[in-house]
Amino acid sequence: MQADLRHTELFKRIQKADADWLQLGAHQTPDLYDIALSPDGRTLAGSGVFAEALEGTLPQRICLVDTASGELKVVSSGPSTDLAPKWSPDGRRLAYLSDRDEPGIAQLCLLDIASKAETRVTVKGLWLEYAHWSPDGRSILLGAAERGVDLSGFQGGYTFQTSDPSLPDWTPQVDIGVDDSQWRSLWIYDVASAALRRLTANGLNPWEACWAGDKAIACIASDNPHENDWYKASVRLIDLASGKARTVYTPKDQIGWLSASPSGRQLALVASFSSDRQSTTGDLMIVSLQDGSARRADTNGADITFTAWQSETDILIAGIRSLETVLALCDARTARSRELWTGTETTLGGERFFPFVSPAAAPGDCAVTMEGFFTPQSLAMFRGGEMKTFRRLGPPGAEASLAALGRAEPYRWKAKDGLEIHGWLLRPTKGSGPRALIVDVHGGPVWSWRPTCAGRSSLYVTLLQDGYAIFQPNVRGSTGRGQEFARLVAGDMGGGDAQDILSGLDQLVADGIADPKRLGVTGVSYGGIMAAWIITQDTRFAASVVVSPVTDYVSEQLTSHIRGFCENFLLDDYKNPGGEYFKRSAIMFADRVKTPTMNICGALDRNCPAVQAIEFHRALLQHGVKSTLVHYPKEGHWVQHHPAIADYGARVVTWFQEHMPA
Repeated sequence: MQADLRHTELFKRIQKADADWLQLGAHQTPDLYDIALSPDGRTLAGSGVFAEALEGTLPQRICLVDTASGELKVVSSGPSTDLAPKWSPDGRRLAYLSDRDEPGIAQLCLLDIASKAETRVTVKGLWLEYAHWSPDGRSILLGAAERGVDLSGFQGGYTFQTSDPSLPDWTPQVDIGVDDSQWRSLWIYDVASAALRRLTANGLNPWEACWAGDKAIACIASDNPHENDWYKASVRLIDLASGKARTVYTPKDQIGWLSASPSGRQLALVASFSSDRQSTTGDLMIVSLQDGSARRADTNGADITFTAWQSETDILIAGIRSLETVLALCDARTARSRELWTGTETTLGGERFFPFVSPAAAPGDCAVTMEGFFTPQSLAMFRGGEMKTFRRLGPPGAEASLAALGRAEPYRWKAKDGLEIHGWLLRPTKGSGPRALIVDVHGGPVWSWRPTCAGRSSLYVTLLQDGYAIFQPNVRGSTGRGQEFARLVAGDMGGGDAQDILSGLDQLVADGIADPKRLGVTGVSYGGIMAAWIITQDTRFAASVVVSPVTDYVSEQLTSHIRGFCENFLLDDYKNPGGEYFKRSAIMFADRVKTPTMNICGALDRNCPAVQAIEFHRALLQHGVKSTLVHYPKEGHWVQHHPAIADYGARVVTWFQEHMPA
């Protein structure tokens, strides 16, 4: 396969699909991210992509949408990325992050809604990850990071900036373990005086934080700054006056999505067995800051991904239960939840990785984004028990073009051990079965597929247009079915989960949906692990595309910035000869592979370093298997920059076309 595909019809076609969805040059956004409802409920703020060219990271602007009329207007000017808007408690100002002064380095912007005047706040030498208004509106909590911090896999899985631009390009990188360039910190910005004060020092690394009343900050923090240290993080409470921190809750597993009651006396958070930072999906915990006691709330079987207090007793939550998205209200007094809304074909907050909503003033009320596999995003208010849409997004004609593209349906089957497994089946409108079918394995493994708009993925659009069916299995280890189900993958990654995929394919073939001679597999991260591993265990696949995998757990343990992943999911020691690190590594079984395989990696990836794909590629070649290696020099854990996105899509489609034509 040639290095430059830009002249090919397939590259141009995929790039056109991106351009059409993004409405290139039309100054329109197809989706709204990071939504925030104003205190009076009349205006929804969000960040939208406004693309003029398919180059690099696409620019984002802050938008305001009238919740009555649906009118949308752009209120920030860029030039690069403006995101994460937050309303002041009085609704007069909007705080958001912007990198207009230095590309990639976000700082704070304050927008006065009436006068449209902007104030810029710079934390010198650092960049900002989040900003939260204090309950009284006098101060803003800032989460800042040094320029050598690790990013999670959901952010790209790389080290933010590894070189000092003032040094010559031949200067080596030097790793001494922990240094001053790797810490995160909390800062307080006083709005009236414009004074900045650092709240935390090196030695405490906050991963996320929130106000706990007006006089304290609660944060999820570790004592060291590396991405791997997040796996052992605990909840700390920091007194604003003294800056002293104390540990108030130490979890068994991982935690995220922290929020505090208005008085600051209680916290809500999610605790779960997790794969990566920012992927926490599981039990809702209510923690008392007076005595540190913690209660697990009853969420009616839903794994929670969002928490927000709407009163001293009401916690708005969102999450996943099997193939459903769930919106509910938890009573902090009884730790019991009342469901407000559920959807199977429609999901909330689908433009990001997990269900997310923006709370309104009245308990249970909120603003949401909604979408389905073949339904573009819409903005809606849930108020008084009723969901009402006030604006539809997506490019003109999106509903008709998506409906013509395909249909999605839940798919259930029995695993070999009798466990029922769930997933999604996407079928194109053209043609009929048995079809060429591609298994797309999700990341994680503690994650899951849910209905997110296929129009946003030029790869999915192209595969469906060409007649491929796409199978999205939520195998054991996936979210949405409780912690016991998620833990089934621990110590058995590549065992029962792989068999779940194979038994699903057996059923699809038996149902006449899939052609047994035209089965493909792909996936990113854990999906890449499985796309490499499963072809060492079964020869039925006509083609595999392995993206950002782990294929050698010993080298992964020693080169990745999340070695805790290996420890948590293999439950073994890499120094154990012939143990799980050996038995679960795809490179050890490359001699069994018959499937033509494309291996894709990013040079900047620290979650699953590029050497993982390189090792598997060379092991396959050594055993006479057709293999191609695609190594992107400026990408991390997943391909997220244009035009590399079109190049990636063209290569994936070409590989499947060559080995299992639709």
